[in-house]
Amino acid sequence: MQFDRCVPFNRQAAMQFSLGPMALKYLLAKGAAEFTYPIYLVYHNNKALPDDFEQAKKSLLDGFNQASHWSI
Repeated sequence: MQFDRCVPFNRQAAMQFSLGPMALKYLLAKGAAEFTYPIYLVYHNNKALPDDFEQAKKSLLDGFNQASHWSI
């Protein structure tokens, strides 16, 4: 739905990229709409977790908190 609001016209692309970094460079240079997608962290809290799980979870949450325009 977010895409439909930003691009209400014919969706036939004038350009196609199969190389992600090149596509990102092009979009950043030309400007692009921003789309939001949920991110889920799912784990079983009654099961032993790997030692580095809590550090990974903390890093993920810290990253979101540093980007003030993202909401958790």
